[in-house]
Parts: sequence; C-alpha cells; structure tokens
Amino acid sequence: MRPACPPLMFPCRFNLSTRSIDELVARQAIKAMEGKVLEDVSEYVDHKSAKYKKMVGWIAKKLGVSTLRYQTVDDMVKAIGLPKEKLCLYCWLGKCCGCN
Repeated sequence: MRPACPPLMFPCRFNLSTRSIDELVARQAIKAMEGKVLEDVSEYVDHKSAKYKKMVGWIAKKLGVSTLRYQTVDDMVKAIGLPKEKLCLYCWLGKCCGCN
C-alpha cells in the first residue's frame, strides 16, 4: 500500500477532517506501542527514526497489507508544487507552515 501522504499525526485544527487523535491510526499505533497517549510524538513524525518504522509496521499489520510506505512531507510538498509556507501541514507536523 502506498498512501499519497504521510501518516496523519494531529487532528485538523480547522475541524475539516479529523477531530481527535483517537481517529488517527498512527496515534492508535503509538498508544498501543507506548501503552499511553503521548504528548510529544516527534520521534514518530520523523520518517527516518526507528519509532516511525515500528509504527508503520504496526499499521501495516492492522491493515493486513504486506508492505506499507507513506509519502514523506517533503515529497508530498514537492508533488503539490507550492512552497511549504503556502500549505497547512498541521495534520502531519503539528505546526502550521502556511496557516494564517
């Protein structure tokens, strides 16, 4: 499976799609692996970290897929073709680059 975006890590700050972390499979994975809800998920946001890889493995198992590779934030931004500063990336990074 190859989603076109990174795993969603934060609920939409505008309540347009997700409203709570409980709806996000990445956060479900983190809670299952850590045994609790984490405030700081920066290690899981970093696609190069061991924790990120473990989280993706957990999600793949939950989905029943043999492979799972998410798009990175930088590659997604590049594919969109707009500067990062013009995009709301809150759902992935937990901070707004282009939000006003």
